[in-house]
Amino acid sequence: MIFLRAPVERSGLDSFGPKTAQALTKQGLDSSFRNLWPASIYWLLNSGRLPYGRTIFRNIFASFLAVASLRKAKGGDLAWILSFCSPYSLSPCAEARFKSRGLRYVFHIMDDWFDIDNLRQGTIQRCQLANLVGVPTPYLRARVLEFVPEARVAVFEEPIDLERLKSSSVCGLAEKPVILWCGNPFNLEHAEMLLGVLRQVHRVTPFVFRLICGQKPPQCFFEGLTTEWLPFCHENEASLIAGSWLGIAPMPDSGHNRCKGAYKVKTYLAASLPVVASPIGFQRDLLEEGNGVGLLPTSTREWSEALLSLIQNRARVIEMGKRAELYARARFSYDSIGASWANILRAHDLITFAKG
Repeated sequence: MIFLRAPVERSGLDSFGPKTAQALTKQGLDSSFRNLWPASIYWLLNSGRLPYGRTIFRNIFASFLAVASLRKAKGGDLAWILSFCSPYSLSPCAEARFKSRGLRYVFHIMDDWFDIDNLRQGTIQRCQLANLVGVPTPYLRARVLEFVPEARVAVFEEPIDLERLKSSSVCGLAEKPVILWCGNPFNLEHAEMLLGVLRQVHRVTPFVFRLICGQKPPQCFFEGLTTEWLPFCHENEASLIAGSWLGIAPMPDSGHNRCKGAYKVKTYLAASLPVVASPIGFQRDLLEEGNGVGLLPTSTREWSEALLSLIQNRARVIEMGKRAELYARARFSYDSIGASWANILRAHDLITFAKG
């Protein structure tokens, strides 16, 4: 039996959830998913209302609740834990306890946690303990091996729920061009780096700049642009995206960003949107492989030209959007990812431990 465990507060909910477990079960691997700890307890202690609530949760409750969430697992089962929800203690006490019970342990990293001071040592120790370390990109695999050369590391590419996002394309394009940025509030600075280009393009061909984000952007996002802010909602993301012409993914080049799984780009492609993105890491790889699903500008002038070439050509946007959906379905649908993940488990001799 495979027990997939993930945090309650993470972004990228499609990649590690109930449908991921269903995809693995479809491949003959009995799998189940749940959060590593109860959402009510997590939010109660992390709401900020209780003094030191976050510290109390991390240092006292996290490990205990992690163990409790896997109380039904038995020897030979596979505990597959997403890195976001690993107990924050430097020593992986909960994971060591799983292994002492005969469980196999996959430590799944979705970001470059070696780049974050207070997570680096705990991440290293979990990589050393795990039977297998899972990562979303080859770039992050290399990063793991840089710190833990002896680790067994496999690339498990993130899936996207195409059916959840499909309805965004059914509505068709809005009458006026809509340029979309959808992302985490922590990454608003990535969108901010493109504001000058967007203002320049807006003066030539007016468009709506749609921001889907968990918090309202700073005032600078509304200056010189027709900006529409929509609070993020996972369940209604398709309706929030609906009508958009294209998605943008600007990002500065850094070691941390090169390790990212390009979830934003995948979301746009799954929603049948052409993508204009910085040619960084895995998002560059995807758009190059997609062959006609997006553009990869490298300078301010190229960004301006790329955006204008799309918002001034409705037919081209529609054609690239159709290519994007076909590519997304072939590359990172649940069926495609489920088969790939199952093959990886077989290759690493974990499949016999994963069967119920």
